[in-house]
Amino acid sequence: MNLIGNTRFLIELKRGAQRVSWKIHATPTHLVLDTVCGQCRMAIIADDTLAMESDGPEIELSIAGGIGLPYIFECLGLGSYGIAKADGTFAIFSQPTSAITQVKIYEGKGVLGGKNEWILRMFNTVTPLILRLQELLGKKMTFPQGILPRNFAEKKRTIRVGCEKKRAACLVRIAPTEAHFKDDAFDFSQEIEKIEAEWSTFRMPRVPERYADMALVSQYALWSSMFRSGGNYAYDAILMSKKYMTSVWSWDHCFNALAVSRVSKKTALEQFLLPFELQADNGMLPDAWNAKGEVFWGVTKPPIHGWCFKKLMEQHTFTEEELQKVYTHLEKWTMWWLTYRDADQDGVPEYPQGCDSGWDNATLFDSAYFMEAPDLSAFLVLQMHTLADICVKLNRTDMAAQWREHADMLRLRMIEHSWEGGQFVTRESGTHRTPSPQTSLLNLISLVLGEYLDKDKFQSMVKLLEQDFLTEHGLATEMPRSPYYQQNGYWRGPIWAPSTYLIVDGLRRAGYTDLAREIAKRFCDMIQFKAHGNYENFDALTGKGLCDSCYTWTASVFLLMVWEYLA
Repeated sequence: MNLIGNTRFLIELKRGAQRVSWKIHATPTHLVLDTVCGQCRMAIIADDTLAMESDGPEIELSIAGGIGLPYIFECLGLGSYGIAKADGTFAIFSQPTSAITQVKIYEGKGVLGGKNEWILRMFNTVTPLILRLQELLGKKMTFPQGILPRNFAEKKRTIRVGCEKKRAACLVRIAPTEAHFKDDAFDFSQEIEKIEAEWSTFRMPRVPERYADMALVSQYALWSSMFRSGGNYAYDAILMSKKYMTSVWSWDHCFNALAVSRVSKKTALEQFLLPFELQADNGMLPDAWNAKGEVFWGVTKPPIHGWCFKKLMEQHTFTEEELQKVYTHLEKWTMWWLTYRDADQDGVPEYPQGCDSGWDNATLFDSAYFMEAPDLSAFLVLQMHTLADICVKLNRTDMAAQWREHADMLRLRMIEHSWEGGQFVTRESGTHRTPSPQTSLLNLISLVLGEYLDKDKFQSMVKLLEQDFLTEHGLATEMPRSPYYQQNGYWRGPIWAPSTYLIVDGLRRAGYTDLAREIAKRFCDMIQFKAHGNYENFDALTGKGLCDSCYTWTASVFLLMVWEYLA
């Protein structure tokens, strides 16, 4: 079980004092663990609640360690302690992880135990040695006699749920605060039926048999990463990952919105609007946020939102109220970039640092801050055209014409300012020098302009794309022959889903459909046959999955590529 990206509990199946091995059978709704003494079944029935039942093996939950100092304390038993309550529930209070675990047993018998005797023995052995060392060194014996509190061994942190009449059933809730369990009765089968009904409503379009396995996994990744609305989430939110990146960022949600638009217009619009419900008065969007914790400002993410909503409008008809809401948000977001991110007032906006571009450590940001990267202007050009399209639907033709004029002016200024040597380059704000290196794929993300870029310039950039970045598996984020290329260097080499999809979409709209399809095929084949998963990013030369093993925007892009180019 995970809490804030780290392992919270070790779950073991036992028969008496012996551990029991199992074989796992998984479905989208639950797990079945087959053992020699029966089955144990598990299902997540709420964001914070796990249901379990057994017809033989006993279920034991014990505190497990994780990454970081709080989890070391947790593993050692410092700051966590359990209690059996009179109403039949058990609770373990954990100061290191700021969580309370409640276990409600509906069938079977629960026992709270797990003394920390091994730690106690270790400290009792070490203490006399330290005291003796102090004596030999002639130092004053100030070392405390009691390293650990007297009640340390009584901090029971293990819950065993045993079967009675070959049945055990319980709910495990992990949350910052306590809550009462709703029912005195609990039926695991009924809970599974509810989950299956929810899963059945999340059906997506069919894909070719070649990609069917990974399509199902991708669909499940999106569905299972949905976090219920509340706190900072105005709507049910698809998290970036349920493993480490358990938040939403202000551009990953766009790719997820495009994927779930094949399920529901409502779900897609809600995913799209998530950051805009937190938009600052001046128009800025937050960098990231989670349900109950902090909203992170200071940096933001690139304005791909106009590009995204244009694609949503191609699939769905939006009401006047919906269009007006989106227009208001996109207008503020566009004007924020033009007002607050053009420090030298030259008409070309800049990223203060790599994180604002979404490419945190890209080589373009090695030598300077405040970089006028061409993709930023490209995104804003597309966003202005989307604002114009919305105005047309709202019968505001004069305003639509103004936005198209602004878009054309920015496009021409971008070309005048950033076109050099047959491609767009990134310049430093103020000095307008072109720092080295210029070996990042980020410069070529401006291909997203598609039909809005002159054909000769587009063709020149396509040549560079194929020559310098296209590998057997897709588009490397740094030239593989660059001295700065790193096999597992985040945005300094590996293939990423969002950069791939943005470029492929631009290629398609500019008429390079064969190349778009080929890049899509290489990317999807890599996920299906090489990496076998929707990883955070991928080794550009081997196709091996890197970093987080289940990223939702990767799942979304895989599905979008298959639907749009390979079906």
